[in-house]
Amino acid sequence: LDWGSMGLAVDEAATLSEAMRTDLAANHDLANALLLLSLSCNPIRDAGVAAFVQVLPELHSLTALEIEDCQVGDAGAAALAAALLAEPRGGTAFRGRLRRLCLGCNPIGDDG
Repeated sequence: LDWGSMGLAVDEAATLSEAMRTDLAANHDLANALLLLSLSCNPIRDAGVAAFVQVLPELHSLTALEIEDCQVGDAGAAALAAALLAEPRGGTAFRGRLRRLCLGCNPIGDDG
């Protein structure tokens, strides 16, 4: 699913995240089919990443996550790391499934 360069801001990211959660809950085939989620080149910032990490446990087959050039800082990176390392309900943590994580061109410092 490529939402790169769509001009998504924080509010739109939160709305899309909630819509995804609803759709994925109703359509388990979609949750098992989605391999790539790209949000690159959208100014979603830390709050947008925090919204999307709520969806990650539902993306059972996700192997690539692209969040490049999204104005994500330390707080967003920390929220993402916590979500990726968390043990989901009855599933496998992302550290065993995610093969590509792209976070380039974001102002993430040592605390992120």
